Amino acid sequence: NYVMSPPALEDIDGDGILETAARDAKTLFLFTGFGVLKENWPVSIDTRVSLLEGCRGEYSQPIIEDIDEDEECEIIFNIMGNLHAFEIGSNCVDGWPIIGAGGGLETPAFFEGSGNDLRIFITGRTNLTGNINVNNSGSAMDVSCALCFNTASRFFPHRGWSFYRHDISGTGRQSASGSSLPAGKIIDERTFICYPNPVRTTNLTVRISISSPADVKICILNIEGEKVLETKRNHPYSSGNNVPFEASVPVDNLAGGIYICYLEISAGKESWRGARKFAVVR
Repeated sequence: NYVMSPPALEDIDGDGILETAARDAKTLFLFTGFGVLKENWPVSIDTRVSLLEGCRGEYSQPIIEDIDEDEECEIIFNIMGNLHAFEIGSNCVDGWPIIGAGGGLETPAFFEGSGNDLRIFITGRTNLTGNINVNNSGSAMDVSCALCFNTASRFFPHRGWSFYRHDISGTGRQSASGSSLPAGKIIDERTFICYPNPVRTTNLTVRISISSPADVKICILNIEGEKVLETKRNHPYSSGNNVPFEASVPVDNLAGGIYICYLEISAGKESWRGARKFAVVR
């Protein structure tokens, strides 16, 4: 059974006849209004990422929009939370894909903001890619995310995302750092967060971006600096997947008050220590 994505229809060249864009696991297609391939099409999709998506037997629908204000449309589509874009001439748009998060099949939505810049929105659920989030009982947790890219900063697309997360209990949203890491750096300490904060549930989630396999020690200290909990976790990073380290720490035995989450990270030749305060409300 051959599986294609839902099609996207748009009059790309203004001749009054709709062109059609669609994709499968390995290929992006663009057809004329007469059902034949446009010149220089189809183009290949990076199968290293598309095969992860295709294990579900479905592919996200492309969208056709002018994302760089050059009066020519581009074809945009989602693979595992990352947005890919191709010009009508079949070349990949410079600076793309934009790295996101989540494993859903959502089609991006576009909204025209002030100054004719486009806002691109996409949502996803992180546990669809394989137990990124696991609670203390060993079962996967749903954590949703929504990302927004403003094309006004289109020349620096990886710096354009605002990143919001929402956990299963309905708490813990925040915007992540929008700037890029220095070349060669694999631990992004600016992305170290603890949520929900304050904690009203039984678990605290610790998250930080580490682009390498790593060993992570998590310590919870009370406000006097006394250690009340310690756990060690492994970050099984594989090159290019952009999946951050994330661990759920049980705090149901902690009394209400202010605590400190202290991390020690060893990632190859790089190491880092850092701390964040959080509150427990009972």
